[in-house]
Amino acid sequence: MHHITRSLNPYPHMVEELNFPEEGDNGTIDGQGSVWWDWFTSHTLNYSRPHLVEFIDSKDIVVSNLTFLNAPAFNIHPVYCSNVHVQKISVYAPPESPYTIGIVPDSSDIICIKNCSISTSYDAIALESGWDEYGIAYGRPTTSIHIKQVHLQASSGSALAFGIPMPYPF
Repeated sequence: MHHITRSLNPYPHMVEELNFPEEGDNGTIDGQGSVWWDWFTSHTLNYSRPHLVEFIDSKDIVVSNLTFLNAPAFNIHPVYCSNVHVQKISVYAPPESPYTIGIVPDSSDIICIKNCSISTSYDAIALESGWDEYGIAYGRPTTSIHIKQVHLQASSGSALAFGIPMPYPF
């Protein structure tokens, strides 16, 4: 069963709970990034590119048994989160896709990434602690990371990166 649950909150456009396929089933999220990559490389994009899945200020998150394809930029981006488990996922973006990144824990803690295969054009996993002066002012580093049994491939970046170059090229 796939469903999205929403509740009354000050941000009604934001999803509070995602229920992904049950254990053993698989789902695919295709970001159809090629249009975004074309805009980015032709310098006609006036905004930053979206992420496939972004969790903000959330806790006790499990992402599993999914395939992520062709993200415009980041595939999974937990920001200000705690107790995030990413397991049994596949991430793929072609080598020519500009600056695509697999998993980007950002100013988050207690992160477990295991049994994953990630192949992107830039970084497979990038551990972040905020963006520019905003991240410095917020002062929350990414801590307590556990990465186990992963296959990481990055065409032009790093398999495992600590931080992303500033300013963001995205």
